[in-house]
Amino acid sequence: MASSRRSGRRKPAVRTSSRADDRVIRILLRTLAAAVSLLVVSALLIAVLAFESTPRVTADEPVTISDVQRARVLLARHDPRRASGAGMQTVTLAGQDVTLLVRYAVSRWRPAAARVTLRDGAADVEASVESSTNPLGRWTNITAVLTEGPGLPRIARLTVGPVPVPAFVANAVARWLLDRAPSGTPLAVARATVRRVRFQPDSVRVEYVWQGDAGAQIGNMLVPAEDVQRLEAYNAELARQVETLAPDESLSLAVLLRPMLALAALRSASGDTAGEHRAVIATLALYVTGVGLERWIAPAAGWSRPARRRVTLGGRDDLAKHFLVSAVVASQSGSALADVVGVTKEVDDSRGGTGFSFVDIAADRAGRRFGELAVHSAQTLQGVAGKTLAEDDFMPAVSGLPESMSAPEFETRFGGVGAPRYDAVLQIIDARLDRLRLFR
Repeated sequence: MASSRRSGRRKPAVRTSSRADDRVIRILLRTLAAAVSLLVVSALLIAVLAFESTPRVTADEPVTISDVQRARVLLARHDPRRASGAGMQTVTLAGQDVTLLVRYAVSRWRPAAARVTLRDGAADVEASVESSTNPLGRWTNITAVLTEGPGLPRIARLTVGPVPVPAFVANAVARWLLDRAPSGTPLAVARATVRRVRFQPDSVRVEYVWQGDAGAQIGNMLVPAEDVQRLEAYNAELARQVETLAPDESLSLAVLLRPMLALAALRSASGDTAGEHRAVIATLALYVTGVGLERWIAPAAGWSRPARRRVTLGGRDDLAKHFLVSAVVASQSGSALADVVGVTKEVDDSRGGTGFSFVDIAADRAGRRFGELAVHSAQTLQGVAGKTLAEDDFMPAVSGLPESMSAPEFETRFGGVGAPRYDAVLQIIDARLDRLRLFR
């Protein structure tokens, strides 16, 4: 009986405990459901309110020669592939360089502008991204505060449009994206290499361990698979064209362009002619400047290597380089930057190189027009190329154009870049370009 009574007393306790557990589970489920609903509602709210009619940050500063010079020197100086060994590396970027690189990065992505303000232990980032097709508003304005921590910076505060995003949500999304970034993407490489980012009022210090193939991995991501296939085809054609030449024999750029453009015509019969032309120009530009494709595209390490030969334009290899570098910039981005790159090279030369040369400027501007034509009027280029393309179809006469000027002489004679006397010479060059068969 005692045993029976004891058993009877325990049963209600078990039922009470079971009901309590059920209540806790129901509360947890309701809380979870509410949290999920809140996240969904918050995401929808952000999606609706994120767009605004005006940008908070405007790109009112034009690209200048000094900007391009500073960025080019900066990137060359801190190219991770030049670092020796596999230990910890450090790069320190001045505040103005951080702003410059961020501005270039967002503008290359889509119409956008950004501003970075540095302080002890943190960075304030503001960006305005345009979306012209969105009926809710043209601009998405983003404000974020980044703080130091192990690895990549953490998000201390984030606002999208007028909507504040909780830091834990922003960081959770950032971690989710980093953890799932495919191997070889910039996010995956940053996650694997960056050990710490330190913010100071006038600089940013990045500590990283560079992986040997990280450059090629990024290249694999930045260069689409179809473009890799194109580059492989034109690299093979280039190798065939130069293998018959003697080691000291030079080759006119026009002679080299003809078979490359002929191959582009065959490959683009039912495809993307502009894409084929971009690949032709990029292959030739990398070849004449001595940059190996394998530095940025891992599969290229197994491709045939075209023998080194001198490629000329007007009998000069420097003009071929000027022409192709400007052509590749114009075909891949825009003509304004192509002009800036060309002028920058000449300003550099006047300060200790071969001297400022309007002849080189002519090659730059010819290359710019060629690159634009190759992607925007591809059929026109194919039509002329099929009629035995010659140098005077795309390179103007350079007689009477001053060159080999030191910086003081250039300033004295022409007043510097953008001065009326300088612009007058550019007008002469453009008039000569307008008369060429390819650019009429």
